[in-house]
Amino acid sequence: MDALLTALYVYLDDHVMPSRGGTRGRGRPPVLTSAEAVVVAVAQVLL
Repeated sequence: MDALLTALYVYLDDHVMPSRGGTRGRGRPPVLTSAEAVVVAVAQVLL
């Protein structure tokens, strides 16, 4: 399960949801990136 979630995170982070560079809006930075949030949601469904 760990390998599957790690591979999913790497794929999402590299190909589906690339980072937006250094642009950052006002306010606090997000605790999780979009790719991390998707992986957490998938892990919850699988468990």
